[in-house]
Amino acid sequence: MKHLLTVIAVAMLVMACTDVKDYTIAGSIPGAPDSTVLYLTNYDTGDTIDSAVVEKEQFSFKGTTEGSFMARLLGGPHRIDFVVEGGALVIDTLGNVTGTPLNEQLNAISDSLDKIEEEEVAANYFHDIYEKNRDNGLGLWALSLYTMYAAPSASQIDSMLATAPEQVKQSKRMAKLIASAKAKDVTAVGQPFADFAVADSTGAEQRLSDYVGKGKWAIVDFWASWCGPCRREMPNLKELYGRFGQKANFLGVAVWDEPADTRVAIKQLELPWPVIVGTKRLTEPTDIYGIDGIPHIIIFDPQGKVAARGLQGEELAKKVEELLK
Repeated sequence: MKHLLTVIAVAMLVMACTDVKDYTIAGSIPGAPDSTVLYLTNYDTGDTIDSAVVEKEQFSFKGTTEGSFMARLLGGPHRIDFVVEGGALVIDTLGNVTGTPLNEQLNAISDSLDKIEEEEVAANYFHDIYEKNRDNGLGLWALSLYTMYAAPSASQIDSMLATAPEQVKQSKRMAKLIASAKAKDVTAVGQPFADFAVADSTGAEQRLSDYVGKGKWAIVDFWASWCGPCRREMPNLKELYGRFGQKANFLGVAVWDEPADTRVAIKQLELPWPVIVGTKRLTEPTDIYGIDGIPHIIIFDPQGKVAARGLQGEELAKKVEELLK
């Protein structure tokens, strides 16, 4: 009888572990110097799973995984998202990942997305991907992108999570998305501004309320030096500053950036308006306003209420002209 129980226990253990598979990740980075360190991180938690050192422009990882999960490869200028699953994954010099079914699906998604221009279409597209991949590594990733394009309310996200797999419900990313949605709700158009304070390198305190709610319109740009779209928006903001700088307070808030890099960019871009720069990478301002992508520009009315947010380019110019005419 004991022998039979032992056999049953071993069989159950084997069944429980059948989804644990080996994986290898190999690739090359042309021009990367020897000793460059690459980090394999978890897409959801940001935790480092493994590291590898580049030798003769080549790198490799190996490990085991139960099921699949979304990962991110970081190192130097490199940031590549892909799915870790059993098999031999290959990362080419352009950052494309091949060799396993879910990564081939991810490549097809990227190709299709290049042809989608409307945010509503993109939102529906990612919602469909989520429904088809709820129980694998693409599910959480697709749901995160759906929320970025659809911008659902906190209650809508809660409703979706009611039927979501447990790993999605418990993910840090979804907790952050819920917090972001709640922040968007309380800082939506028509709501009063939410203040924040940032200490600069001298110890002096910089507050949003130094510029907002002062009886003048305020146009606040949340940006970072490394952000290409942020830099591309600067000429438009400068043009608006030239036309409306007497009627409105213009302000930059440097977020998700190293202060030294921000200061270099301010000089390079010749920004004529003040910029709030902290002593470290700032995340509090974007957390308070539920900002999950930059540049993000908010227009406040003279009393400090949110008049518009999330506009860029021609849409921003038209809104500023409409409000400040």
